Amino acid sequence: MINFQFFCLGGQNEKGKCCQILNVDDDIYILSCGIITPPSIVSGIQKKIPNFDYLVENKERVKGIFIGTSEYKQFGGLEYLVDVLPNVPIYTSPIGKVLITSFFKNDILNKKSNDFVPNIVALEPLKSVMIDGKMQVTTFRTYNYFLFGIGFVFTFGQKSIIYFDKFIVPTSMNNFFNDLIFEINKITKNNNYLLLTSVGKNINYPSFATPNYGIKDFFDNIFSNEKNQIIIALDASNLYYLAVIAKLCTGYSLPFCIIDQTTNDVFSYLVKNKIINLPNLPWVDPQLIKNYKHCVVIIVAYRQKLIQKLEKIISGDDQNIQFHDEDAFVYALDTENGFEKIESNIIDEISKLQKVTTYRLPKDIIELSQCQEDHKFIVSLLKPKYIIPINDLYMNFVKYEQLVTTTKFKSNNVLLIDNGQIVKFINDQIEKIPIKKSNIKIAEQNIRSHGYIDIHASHLIESQQMASDGCVLISLLIDRQEKKIIKFNYNPVGVINLLNEKNKQKLVEINTILNNRMNEILDKFVDQNNLLTKKLQDEFKKEVIKLYQKNFGKKPLILITIIYNNSIVQQKKNWIWKPLKSPLFL
Repeated sequence: MINFQFFCLGGQNEKGKCCQILNVDDDIYILSCGIITPPSIVSGIQKKIPNFDYLVENKERVKGIFIGTSEYKQFGGLEYLVDVLPNVPIYTSPIGKVLITSFFKNDILNKKSNDFVPNIVALEPLKSVMIDGKMQVTTFRTYNYFLFGIGFVFTFGQKSIIYFDKFIVPTSMNNFFNDLIFEINKITKNNNYLLLTSVGKNINYPSFATPNYGIKDFFDNIFSNEKNQIIIALDASNLYYLAVIAKLCTGYSLPFCIIDQTTNDVFSYLVKNKIINLPNLPWVDPQLIKNYKHCVVIIVAYRQKLIQKLEKIISGDDQNIQFHDEDAFVYALDTENGFEKIESNIIDEISKLQKVTTYRLPKDIIELSQCQEDHKFIVSLLKPKYIIPINDLYMNFVKYEQLVTTTKFKSNNVLLIDNGQIVKFINDQIEKIPIKKSNIKIAEQNIRSHGYIDIHASHLIESQQMASDGCVLISLLIDRQEKKIIKFNYNPVGVINLLNEKNKQKLVEINTILNNRMNEILDKFVDQNNLLTKKLQDEFKKEVIKLYQKNFGKKPLILITIIYNNSIVQQKKNWIWKPLKSPLFL
């Protein structure tokens, strides 16, 4: 009999940090290890990952991590999971191995990665691997915007579990998309017990993805009209767009470079192994691209990091890439919830530079991933007994359920679950264990620069305040004996545009007012020769917030550091006070 459990540590009723757990005979198989990158890191939160406590507590039982579409959103959590599971094999496609290996090698945010080589196993399509003599895992090739993904068939006993994340069903003779989904029934011998499938952002699109993903004409029009540098911003996972752009560059004989080492490594693999046939591509080193007036520069990163790179270019701080008169800029990403304002601001700022022409993707071009007809086709082809939709919002799970019932699939056999909810399959019977009884910790981990921590309610409120109104860092050096402030500085972060002349003038005025008020405030909080530090901090905060509200309409988070000079001198005789420099005066 087939007995197993399935649950999710992340990805259910949310966009990102997908992580599913397949538990068979006390062996654990991890499907994806995702991440969320918030639109802004002003709050101090750079990334969000699933809670790995369950995996830490049961690490001896973990047999493998399986990554289908090797995009950052699907594997970004690995850099933290490998801390506790350093030797567990990571199974993925050959391209996935190149990408993840390069990621660990080149990722400067994770310094430990430079000395760490993950245990990555590349699986060829239609090849099977036996894990611990119990579980047979067979892969099949899938296509999407990543070009070369894989799905997994887990076979134990007489039944099979099929896992998809992103896919399309080829409906044309395009050799680019000759995948192997039609081989799945041969692998499973039609014993398809459970289908695990990502819903995808095209769930509302009533067609197949092919051929409606066409992007060639859009870029072709730009290349034929623009005669200077063309800078293209591209999501790191969209290797299909990258291949189309490279092919057009070959046809137009346009010098071409990629600004991202990991993507360069992956693209080199694609060209070398003739997955993409580009024998005469005029590929130029990024260091040399500035020597060409008419060229194509592709800036590649995941969305949050891409925006940071563009901000650096706009400010003129990038050594290799600069905008010039009559350049063109293409923002080749579709809009994502939470990033709308940031992206619009970036494009608006670029359009003001040196008469740069800006382009965005047409709204009728869809992401190269599963649409409604793709989903229906897969269900009709595989005829699984049960389906669990994964990696999306609950409302899209409901839409998926309604969609597949049009193929005469039973609605009761589409299992909609939340993070932490366990589904037990015992003797062909299903038991759903509520989240409260599952004892699975699902509180996400919020990652800051120094590692990941839990954020409690009060900290979340502060983070939200920082995200909306920024923060002001204040440093005070107080002479305890004289009861005077001898050094005072403040540093506004993310509050206002510091390059604006009116804002500069207002900050000068605030600085003058605060310098005059600080010692007055200090005198109020001396109690029998002792300074009441907590009350002193609260009063300083009120004064600064009042001034910022009056001048800028903002209520920033105030972070104060108070140092007393006499106690420090006693501990370190050679100590020298070095005040913080405000960006205003840099």
